[in-house]
Amino acid sequence: MKVYLVIAEHHAVPGRRIYVCKTRRRAAKEAIACTNVILNDLGIKPVITEIDMEVVLCFLQDNKKLDCFVEITEHELLLD
Repeated sequence: MKVYLVIAEHHAVPGRRIYVCKTRRRAAKEAIACTNVILNDLGIKPVITEIDMEVVLCFLQDNKKLDCFVEITEHELLLD
């Protein structure tokens, strides 16, 4: 069974949030929501798509030197 992890780190809040999702689509929605929280706290317009999310996060990391990220990874869940 495949699962998708969304791992998010906010620049101003210590620690990471991890979401486990059944589908890639749901993981993308969670990732976009996490990104929008980061942007809202910076007073920046929210993003709508995953491509926008990746571009904005790269910009924040490279130009603003903020330690924030949101990523989606696919994993195989082995049930015994």
